[in-house]
Amino acid sequence: GVGILALRSEDLVIQTIASAENVDDAWSVTARAARLLLAGRPNRRRFPRGIGLLFGDRGLTEQWGAALKGWRDFMGSRIKTIGAITRGPVYHSSASHSRALSVFLIEGTAPIGVGVGLGFQTLEQTYTVTKHDGCRVIEFNGQPAASLYLAALNQASPDLAPHALRGLCASHPLGLSSGDEHWLIRSVEGLERGSLVMSAELPAGSVVRLMAADPDGLKQAACEAVRSALKRLDGRSPEA
Repeated sequence: GVGILALRSEDLVIQTIASAENVDDAWSVTARAARLLLAGRPNRRRFPRGIGLLFGDRGLTEQWGAALKGWRDFMGSRIKTIGAITRGPVYHSSASHSRALSVFLIEGTAPIGVGVGLGFQTLEQTYTVTKHDGCRVIEFNGQPAASLYLAALNQASPDLAPHALRGLCASHPLGLSSGDEHWLIRSVEGLERGSLVMSAELPAGSVVRLMAADPDGLKQAACEAVRSALKRLDGRSPEA
């Protein structure tokens, strides 16, 4: 998929930056980006108001939580943050950066509407991660993770055609509860030696639910996201 964001407003200040550090210390990657952005801001409030879009390459996957903490420690809670791990390299100013982070910061006095919708429904299967290795989940409930995952989807064999396996995994991620029926989606990237290769680390002890894509639910989630974004504009029509 492709996402395009076009803005034109005298009320908004836009800054972009790329940051690369030793990803063994993911906190420093986003902390460095935040420090550089704060130093270049024309508005000298201690904490900015607006929205920050963070895109990290897969070298940051297993430490994405620490990376987001580094950003929030410097930027504060008044800024809305949307972060994602990309499957390919990170680009900034037409240049490709490996093991890096690219940040897009929008700040200003104009209200910024943000809406997020979840179009997945929860299935009855619940699992506890009992063994993992980075982004690979090896066991659920003490049993091979891939076997339990496929059995829940009525697929007895992992030897599916590549396109069929990709479609199956894409439409059935795992959900990690964040309370009040809110779910953090963890995509299943594929199967490897009886384990699940995840989009982000699921530490041992994590309790997850099997999710399923629902076309009607995705449509409804998109509508709810739009309504939520417009609500933040205080009744005014969007201009960008």
